[in-house]
Amino acid sequence: MRKTIARAVYNDAELNSLGITRDSINSGDVDTPSQRPYIVFRWGETNPGVDVVRQRSLVVWVHDRPNDYDRIDQIIKRIRDVLTSIAAQRTDTGWISSIDWTLDSGDLSDDISRTIIRTSTFNIVGSGQ
Repeated sequence: MRKTIARAVYNDAELNSLGITRDSINSGDVDTPSQRPYIVFRWGETNPGVDVVRQRSLVVWVHDRPNDYDRIDQIIKRIRDVLTSIAAQRTDTGWISSIDWTLDSGDLSDDISRTIIRTSTFNIVGSGQ
């Protein structure tokens, strides 16, 4: 599931034009990358569903250079469009049944990485998680 989500994001031409590539996607604990913009996938809890189906949360953190949230807003919107279009898709270990967008954060900043940030949260329903 992780690989399927990452591939959907880094293979998207519109996201590529906004600076999101395979090299700008991170998952888990990351030291401060020098590339801007970059994103971090934070996978949350897995909740039981029916039979082998589970629900799992994903928070996508979008970081960029300070002072202008316009590119972050465009990236967040495009990630939402890309992820919510995934349905009934086979993954390396199972299936993604659906992806629902649940919320976007307000404007944030990170003093350590010296970036501005917004997050987008999704609920993923599937098997093989």
